[in-house]
Parts: sequence; C-alpha cells; structure tokens
Amino acid sequence: MTLVVGTNSYQILDDITDYLAESIRAAAWVDVDEEVQIRAGASAFRILERQRWGGTVVDGATCAFPRDGLVDLNGQPISSASMPAFILAAQAELAFDLSQDASLAATSDTGQKIARVQAGSASVEFFRPTEASRFPPAIVEIIAPYLLGATSLYPEVVANGTCDDSRFYASDGVYPFTRIE
Repeated sequence: MTLVVGTNSYQILDDITDYLAESIRAAAWVDVDEEVQIRAGASAFRILERQRWGGTVVDGATCAFPRDGLVDLNGQPISSASMPAFILAAQAELAFDLSQDASLAATSDTGQKIARVQAGSASVEFFRPTEASRFPPAIVEIIAPYLLGATSLYPEVVANGTCDDSRFYASDGVYPFTRIE
C-alpha cells in the first residue's frame, strides 16, 4: 500500500514525515512502522474527507480539496490552485495521533454526557452536557475555521444574556458566535 495524492491522501508519506520532523512528535513518528504510517495517513484522509467543509470543491478535484470560497483567519482568500496548508497539516497531525492510538478513528464525540454525579451527600449536577469535538485539540485548532458550523468547536467563550449576535476576538483570529435562545 502507498499514499496516492487525490486517491487516499492529500500528500505523500515523505511530506507527512517532513511536517512531523519539525515537531516534538518526530521521534515517536519515526519509531512507527512504515506500513502503519501509511495506514494512519490514509485513515486520516478518510476522516477528513467525511467532514463538512466550507467552500466548494474545484472542478476536476478527486477529493474534498482543493476548494473555492475558503478564507484564512485574516479574511484573505485561500488559493484553490493547490492543497491548502491547513489540510496538509491536519492530515499529518491526525495521522500521527492515529498511529499512536488507532481507537481515535472510531471516536465520534468526546463530550461529557453525565448529567449528575453523587458521592454520599455531595453531588454535582450539570446544566447541560459539555460538547467536544471528535478530534484532538491540536487538530481542532487547525481545521475548525474551515468547517461548516464550526463555532461549536470553540468552547472557550460563552455569552449569556446577550440580546444581539456577539463577536469575540482572539489573538489568532476572529471567532463569530451567535446567541442561543
């Protein structure tokens, strides 16, 4: 098996390895058998292909990328002439995570679904279950701005009691939030 761009990957295995070589994860990645690396890259591709991305697939594309209509965190258009850097980074990061824990491929949600916990006379009751992404946080940071309905992936900021739509600003971009009624 091999990684083929546009068929089972956004990039070849050497590109994933080069990306991870600059990471704290480099040593762990090179310790993984090449066949497992390839399968992790292909699995990461499949998972990313199943997401609901913003924009539209360019004519002639054989996979979800490249796309028209995407903008970066600064509001600048992302070229649809080639694979965007964020999807290459996401595939590499997710391939690494899958190579270390294959069960991530079967995880659909990591949110807390417990409504009440009690130990003796002490108890805690949650107002609502917490929401979480199926992706590890590093990958959420990479892909969330480009997914449809991605604002739910930014749980850090909550506005209660607002009458209008709110916009919060973060150091690395603008995260729009809509009030919940």
